[in-house]
Amino acid sequence: MPAPAPPVPWPGSADALVRILREHGAGPGAVRDVDAAWAAFCGFAQVEVEGVDPPEDDGDGVIVAWGRWSWTGGRPALSFGRQLAVGGAGGEPQLWKAELLLVFADDPAWADAGPPGRQDSGFDFSPVGAARAAALRAARRLVENSPQPAALWRAEPVHSAVTWEQVD
Repeated sequence: MPAPAPPVPWPGSADALVRILREHGAGPGAVRDVDAAWAAFCGFAQVEVEGVDPPEDDGDGVIVAWGRWSWTGGRPALSFGRQLAVGGAGGEPQLWKAELLLVFADDPAWADAGPPGRQDSGFDFSPVGAARAAALRAARRLVENSPQPAALWRAEPVHSAVTWEQVD
């Protein structure tokens, strides 16, 4: 088993995701293999992040989402995200999200997969380690058992990006 990655300061989270993605053979704008992207994201999700709120305050969470959004031009997409809460002014945490977004070509087969139903795994704030690994496996099982994201998972993305932004 490889040694755990060293902790990263929270502002460098997206850079850590890009580095790990490259270690898995893809640049942030050139992902063509969803399994490799997932492996990279799982590795990233297991990196300790310094400066975030504690687990009991939902300081570090992961989510998998899928759908068609305005920022993907209405094309189908998968999103692997990690949300971090950091101390803000007045005691209110600021929420930041590092995201790997995979966008797919539109295909009539997606319509045959049925209605989208649930469109995300929900946030999981399990701590890094065995509990986080279990949460990631559960998210993957949810995708496998949901027709539309399962179909996307088997396809090749036409666009990908790593983003880092403050969220509400």
